[in-house]
Amino acid sequence: MRGRAIGLGLLGLGAFLLAGALAVRLFLEPGLVKLPLDQTASPTADGTDISWFDLSGGKQLRGLDADVRQKVVGDPGSGDANDHVAVWNFGSTVTAAGGDLDGTLLNASTYRVCIDRRTAEAVDCDSDMIDYKTDTPIKGLTLTFPFGTEKKDYDFFNSTTKQAWPASFEGEEKLNGLDVYRFQVSIPETVISQVSVPPDRATTMLGSASKTEVQADVVYSNERTIWVEPTSGVIVTSEEHPNTFLRGPDGSQGATILAGTFAGSDKTIADGVKRAKDTAGKISMVSVTLPLLLAVLGLISLIIGAIPAFREFGPGFITTVEWDPVNDQYGALIAIAGTLITSFIALLVAFPVSFGIALFLTEICPAWLKRPMGTAVELLAGVPSIIYGMWGLFVFAPFFADHVQPLLKETIGQLPVVGQLFSGPTMGIGMLTAGFILAIMIVPFIASVMRDVFDVVPAVLKESAYALGCTRWEVVRKVVLPYTRIGVVGGVMLGLGRALGETMAITFVIGNAHKLSWSLFAAGNSIASTLANEFAEADAPLHVSSLFALGLILFVITFIVLAAAKIMLLTMQKREGTK
Repeated sequence: MRGRAIGLGLLGLGAFLLAGALAVRLFLEPGLVKLPLDQTASPTADGTDISWFDLSGGKQLRGLDADVRQKVVGDPGSGDANDHVAVWNFGSTVTAAGGDLDGTLLNASTYRVCIDRRTAEAVDCDSDMIDYKTDTPIKGLTLTFPFGTEKKDYDFFNSTTKQAWPASFEGEEKLNGLDVYRFQVSIPETVISQVSVPPDRATTMLGSASKTEVQADVVYSNERTIWVEPTSGVIVTSEEHPNTFLRGPDGSQGATILAGTFAGSDKTIADGVKRAKDTAGKISMVSVTLPLLLAVLGLISLIIGAIPAFREFGPGFITTVEWDPVNDQYGALIAIAGTLITSFIALLVAFPVSFGIALFLTEICPAWLKRPMGTAVELLAGVPSIIYGMWGLFVFAPFFADHVQPLLKETIGQLPVVGQLFSGPTMGIGMLTAGFILAIMIVPFIASVMRDVFDVVPAVLKESAYALGCTRWEVVRKVVLPYTRIGVVGGVMLGLGRALGETMAITFVIGNAHKLSWSLFAAGNSIASTLANEFAEADAPLHVSSLFALGLILFVITFIVLAAAKIMLLTMQKREGTK
C-alpha cells in the first residue's frame, strides 16, 4: 500500500505540473503578456542635412541640423482603456540645432491611438485623433510591433499621410548585440493637402511668378527603416528620409517644406535595446521558462516513478510482450503497438472525411446550410469521450460485428498477406473498432481547422483560377491546398495528438486484452486504456512503476509526434521562402 500511495503521489504531482505548464502557456501567458496601459518612452533622434522653408522670412534654408524629441505616454484613465485596449498619446517636435536658428520649431505633430494590447494593432475608439482632429481612423501598427513579430510584412500607420503602408521584412541584424528584424516602409509621393500661395510668395514658393493666388499641392514621401526586437515587438530605433514639398499647378516642384535624414540617437538606441531586453526577458519567463520548468519537473516525477521498472527490466521493457501482474512481469510492447495502430487507423479514416467536410462547407455548401452544418460539426467536439465509448460499445460494435467485419473478412480477408489483418472472429470490439471510434472523435477537430484555413484563401485567387478554366477540384488542388497546407498539417497533428492520449472511449471498445495479434479484429490494449484499467488496482511497487513507465512512454511518443510536426511545418515554411 505504501508503494501505491507513493506512486499515486508522484503521478498526481507529475500530472499537476504538466497541466500547470500547459495552463501557464495557454491561459496565464495571454493574461500577462500585454502592452502596458501606462506606457512611457522618450526617444530622441538627430536630424542632418535638413531643408526647411522659413515662412516668416520667405527663404529656403538648407544644410540644417535638428533635434527630434518624441514622447509616448499611456493614458490608463481613459474611458477606452481596458483589459484589451491601451490608449497611448504620441507627440513629436523637430527643432533646429545650432546656428542662428537654434531652438526654432521646424515641425510638430501629435496623435492619440487605441491599441490592441495583444496584437499591437490600432482599434476604432472615441479617443483616437491626429493633430487634434478625430475624423481620420487609425489602422495597422503604430508605436510598436506585436509580441512574437514574424518575418513577414505588416501594415504600418503614417500620421502624415493618415493611412497605413506596408512595412516589408528586409532581414535580420544585430544592434548593440541585440538580434533585431529590419523592416522597410516606402511611402511614394502622396498629396496630403492643398495650400493657397499668395502672389507675392509665388516666386519663392513655387519658382514662378503669378498675379493671382495659386493652389498648390503639399506632397509627402518617405523611406523609413525600422529595427524591431522580435520577442517583445519593441521598436528599438528607426531612420527615415521624409520629403515634404509644394507642387504647382503645372506639376513643377516648388519649395521644400521639410526634408532630411532623421536617425535615432545613441541614447535612444541604448534605451531601446535595454527596454527590449527587459520586455523580452519577462515574456520569455512567462511564455517559455516557467512552462518549461513545470514540464521538466512533471517529467522528472514520471521518471522517478518509472525508474524501478526500467531498473528491473531494462530497455527490454519496451520490446517485451508479456504483461503479467500475478508474476510481476511487465512489458510495454502491446500497449505501445495498440496506441500507435489505433491512432494510425483513426488518422487514416478521419483525414479524408475531414477534408471532405471542410471542402463541402467552404466550396460547395449553400450559404443557408453552411452555418448550421459548421455548428453541428463543432458541437461533436464537445461530446464527452465516455459517451463516444458507450455509444461505440452498445451501438457501433454490434453493427460492426454483424455487417462490416463479415464483409471485410469475406473480401479483403481472402487476399494474401494483407488478409491476415482482417481474419479471426468478428466480435465487434477490437483494434479496428477502436480506430474507427477514435476517427469519429477527431474528425470535428481536423475538419474545423481545415474549414477555417480554407476560408482564408483570398477569393481573388480562386476566381482567377476559375476564370482560366480550372475545375473545382483543380482549384482546390492547385490553389487552396498549396495556400493552406501548413494549416492543414497543423489540424491533422492536432487530431493525432488527441487520438494518442484518448482513454475512456478506447477502454470501452478495444477489448483490453494483453495480447498481440496480426488481426485488427482481435482485442488489444493501449497505453491509456492500460493505465485506466489497472492503476486503481495496482498494489505491487513494480506494477505501479511499470504503469508510470507506460505514462512516460506515452509522453515521449506525443512529444516526438509534435516535434516532428513542428519540424515539418518549419521545413515547409523554409521551402516557401525560397520559391
